[in-house]
Amino acid sequence: MNRIKTKCRECGKFFMANKYSIDHKTGGKYCSKKCSNKARTLGKIRICKICGKLFFAHLCSIKQGIAECCSDSCSRISRRKREIRYCETCGKEFTSTPSNILTGRGKYCSHKCYGKAITKEKSSIICSECGKEFFVRKKDMKKHEIKYCSRSCYFKNLIEYWVGGFWYGSVKYPNAYYCEKWTENLKERVRAFFGYRCFECGSIQNNIKLSVHHVHYDKKTCCNGSPHDLVPLCRSCHGKTNHNRTYWEDYLTKKLYSKNPDGKCFFTKDEFEKYIKNNL
Repeated sequence: MNRIKTKCRECGKFFMANKYSIDHKTGGKYCSKKCSNKARTLGKIRICKICGKLFFAHLCSIKQGIAECCSDSCSRISRRKREIRYCETCGKEFTSTPSNILTGRGKYCSHKCYGKAITKEKSSIICSECGKEFFVRKKDMKKHEIKYCSRSCYFKNLIEYWVGGFWYGSVKYPNAYYCEKWTENLKERVRAFFGYRCFECGSIQNNIKLSVHHVHYDKKTCCNGSPHDLVPLCRSCHGKTNHNRTYWEDYLTKKLYSKNPDGKCFFTKDEFEKYIKNNL
């Protein structure tokens, strides 16, 4: 093993050290553990060049030129290339990375300044439903048309566009609302007339009430003098009637009038009371 004479970095004493350790910088710096431990405890108070915080740096780190940052996070920041920018809101000088500048994010020094800039870019709009004035960012207005100040106003307006479970573009249908006579009592009389069974598949009503279906898809059928063709359907069968409406209207009409030629499909109030008394 080749050993050469070298000088201790701490006490200055000469000692014999392994040449391989000196060449590969893995040892041969101190003559003893005492000098090694002493060197580790010696150092100076430094100021972090990134955050300005005071920290303790060992002499060996200072000699190597790596004692400039207080932590790994500050060290990573110092290694990144940064450019000097001026905040568009307050005019304060700050630094930003080239990647942020290229993507248009290196404009503001803080979230506070960013929030102030957003409020300046807003424009006022009058709500189409309630007439209230509200503010919207201009970039949001470019993406889509904004008419309503809140979700409640938006859903109020949707009622005017909803017809029988289907959307029909932006055309308003005044008959989308149900008739005033369309009550829970009327629906219960329809269910009782058919024995609380699905008109299509014959399943009996359990915990979930049967849906009462308008055969002609007319929500004003009880008020406008049109035929009162109502039938109870289970959820599965009622969902089928929302597709191919012409077929289901003809099919259910023929089936209803084949069983009841007079077209009767619900009990009167007196008949319903008698039905309840007899089935209690």
